[in-house]
Amino acid sequence: MKTSILTEHLRRGGVLAPHELEVDPLSLVRVGEVMSKDAVMLPTATPVEEVIQRINNNDSELTRHQALLLTDDQKRLKGIITRGDLLKAMREGSSALTVAEAGTTLNLVTASPDMTVRDALIEMLKHDIGRLPVIDETTRVVIGYLSRGNIMAANLRRLNEETEAQEGWVGRRHLRSLSKGWSIRRARTS
Repeated sequence: MKTSILTEHLRRGGVLAPHELEVDPLSLVRVGEVMSKDAVMLPTATPVEEVIQRINNNDSELTRHQALLLTDDQKRLKGIITRGDLLKAMREGSSALTVAEAGTTLNLVTASPDMTVRDALIEMLKHDIGRLPVIDETTRVVIGYLSRGNIMAANLRRLNEETEAQEGWVGRRHLRSLSKGWSIRRARTS
C-alpha cells in the first residue's frame, strides 16, 4: 500500500505523509568531515587593489572561492570579504581600502567542526549567505571553509552510501538463491 493505517486518515484529509520516516543525510555528517581544510586567509591590512591584481593574474589560491577569510597573525578570524565586496570597492574607486574596510568584520556567522552539516546549512539559509568560515570556537582560529559545494558533496556521498547499503541489504547472489528456492517450492506444490 502507498499509505499505512497511520497515514491513510491524513491522506484523506489532503495531507501527504511519507510512508516511512527518512533521516536527513545532512544531519548525520559533521562539518569537520566535509569542509575545505585549505581555507584562503588574508591579513586584514591587505589592500583591495592587491587582491584584485592577484585575481586578475589568475592566482588559483584566490580564484577558487567566492569569499576570502580575513585573519590576524595567529589565524584568528577577523572578517570575510566576498568577490561582490571587491567589485563594489573597485566600482566606487575605493581599491585603496584594506580588505577589512571593504569586507565584513561584524556579526560574522561561523560554523564549528562538530556542527552537523544540516545545522550549518540552516545558518546559511537564515543569514542568506553561501559559505561559512569554520573556526575553533574557543580560540577563533580558522580551521576550514564550508561552501555550498561542500554541502552538496556531503549530501551526494551520503546518498551514495545509502544506495549501496540498500543494494547490499539483499545481494544479487542471495536473491538468485531465494528465487531458486521459490521455484523449487512452487514446483513441489504444483
